[in-house]
Amino acid sequence: SSGINAEWPLRPGTSSEAFTKMLVLVFAALLALSSAEIEVLTADGAIGPAPCAKTCAGTTGKTTTDWNGEAGLFRTIVDISGCSFVDVPVITMSLATWDSDAGRMAGSSTVLSATKDKFEVQLRGYVQWGDVATESKPGAESAESWKWRVNWTAVGFTC
Repeated sequence: SSGINAEWPLRPGTSSEAFTKMLVLVFAALLALSSAEIEVLTADGAIGPAPCAKTCAGTTGKTTTDWNGEAGLFRTIVDISGCSFVDVPVITMSLATWDSDAGRMAGSSTVLSATKDKFEVQLRGYVQWGDVATESKPGAESAESWKWRVNWTAVGFTC
């Protein structure tokens, strides 16, 4: 046996996909239960009072992410205005997909131009690694057809 999971990468309808969804729901529930103990140690803006600390999370969606640009350089703007932050929060994000290898994209975890209401994600084509002989440069159309989305978490203050 090669030790390779035949269901990886995960595909819609697989038992692994259902298990992953369950883990995400469990993680979200645990995060909600622990939200009363949020402490922000550093931030780009002012540190507010502890009762005003908030964790807010979301996704741009598999079919609703608005990718713009050309092959090799494309971007999306992520709206976080619903979180009601009063200053720039600490943002963590990841590029997610079920349909292709998004993890090889340059810029796939980079937050750009963050404000209290939005941030930008900019991608610059595949990074060549391993035994890959050529560099592919997908664009906005590819990202949309492969259902790439941005999952994010922001921690900041609402007062």
